[in-house]
Amino acid sequence: MLVTSRSVFKLREFKTIVGLVSFLADMGCLSANIPLTTGRRERQEASEGLATAAS
Repeated sequence: MLVTSRSVFKLREFKTIVGLVSFLADMGCLSANIPLTTGRRERQEASEGLATAAS
């Protein structure tokens, strides 16, 4: 699951890796950090100047 913003708590569940990477690309991320172990978390950052979930 992915939480898109701390100020707007909205969980998203992705069924495929392609769906997750596509979503991250649309959010402005230049790379996808995806944990491969259950329970791990990774932070995604959008590049500067691109739209983010909060804007």
